[in-house]
Amino acid sequence: MAANAQRKRRIAVLGSKSVGKSSLTMRFTQNTFSEMYVPTIEDTLSKEVTFRGQRYVLEITDTAGQESGSPASSAQTLNVDGWVLVFSTANRKSFEYLRTVRNCLLESTGHRTLPMVLVGNKVDLAANDRTVGSDEVTRLAQEWQCPAVLTSAKTNQNVQEVFDKCLYEVEKLNGNIKQERNCCIS
Repeated sequence: MAANAQRKRRIAVLGSKSVGKSSLTMRFTQNTFSEMYVPTIEDTLSKEVTFRGQRYVLEITDTAGQESGSPASSAQTLNVDGWVLVFSTANRKSFEYLRTVRNCLLESTGHRTLPMVLVGNKVDLAANDRTVGSDEVTRLAQEWQCPAVLTSAKTNQNVQEVFDKCLYEVEKLNGNIKQERNCCIS
């Protein structure tokens, strides 16, 4: 493959309903945000990016939010390169639910670790509305050995960083990037 040929990477965005998966995806791919909540069945959006001098086409699957049952369907695990696991900082259950999501992904893929990013969305909300602290997010990210990012799709805070970090984790797993030590949340 030519050094600057485009590489395609597929990323699935998973989490409970109403945590902002679609908002993050739309903000990243189209730089738009809607206050109106519309439940997602499943949608795939693309964006061309340059990361570390390499051109990529990211195909981002915005999945339907789930509260129970198997969160990882075969479509969300097969032919996916990386995962963005999203919770709302104002919804503790959505944070706790990601353990189930991750466990299902590990079971369905047969891997012990996955290229993923833990994302706490809605940090634009008032501090007293938050039910998940940054120290808890840091601990879980360390346990899972993945980066964590606190975001606001509404204000566009750290949205680009979510997908940069996910792409970094994918390329690291593929052997295209040397591992760097980082356990902090952004």
